[in-house]
This record gives sequence, C-alpha cells and structure tokens, in this order.
Amino acid sequence: MTSVQRSPSSPPHPDDASRPSNRSRTWILIAEAAAILGLLAFLLAPRKVRYINTFTSKAKADIRAIHRSLEDYAVAHGGCYPENLEVLVIPDDEGKRFLQQRSLPRDPWSREYRYEPPTADRAIPRIYTLGGDGEPGGEGQDADVDNLELLGH
Repeated sequence: MTSVQRSPSSPPHPDDASRPSNRSRTWILIAEAAAILGLLAFLLAPRKVRYINTFTSKAKADIRAIHRSLEDYAVAHGGCYPENLEVLVIPDDEGKRFLQQRSLPRDPWSREYRYEPPTADRAIPRIYTLGGDGEPGGEGQDADVDNLELLGH
C-alpha cells in the first residue's frame, strides 16, 4: 500500500479528525483521574463523618447520663454534689447506684471523663472530655464535649 503525501495546504484526512492530539489526550486523562478521585472522596467521606459522629454521640450520651446522675445525687443529698464521680457507681445501703453501671464510663478515646464540682461562679457541675487529641479545643473528633455546652450554659 502506498502512502499519499499531502501538502500543508490540503484538507485534513478524515482519520486525523477522529484522533485526539497528544494535548487533548493529556487533558482527557486528567479529567478521568479527577473524576475517579472525586468518586472516591464521595464514597469515603461519609465513613469519616459517621466515625466522628459516633465518637461525639457516645461522649454526649455518656455526659448526659453522668449529669442526670449528679442531679439525682444532689437531690438525695440536700443539694450537695459529690467531690468526684466515683461515688455515682458505689452502691448505697440498699444496693442502688446513682449511675446504673458497675464502673464509670470512659470517653470514646478510653480516658476518664473529667469532672469539676459546682463553684461560686457556676451553680452546676462540669463534666467533659477533651476529645480525641486530649487537648483543650479542637475540631471534629478532637473537639471538646461538655455538659455546659450541651445544656446551653
């Protein structure tokens, strides 16, 4: 088969129009890679959000339960709150506990919840966790969770 020589001024061959240039192929590959990465982000992001929400939800539920138990304790003790949380799980003379567990719950990061009894400036106790990083402040999984914020104080 002989090849036909075309002059630069001759019209393009029909096969040339259907073939993308090297530059076009590069952009197509970039667009395909971006679409794949976007799809992966779309599929994996909800798992991360659910993971963070699960930890935060557990911390909030534990803190609310501890807060209710502290309120019950204060009612039973003339408005006085305990100096520590351990008394909530110690059975009284009738075998009842203020917090219906054998031991205090631990935060989602396996640390003890922190407790500050009421003060002259704050009428209610503070129960909190410092989040995943164990440092004050933070965002997402590292955010602090406390009963004062949950109660809107």
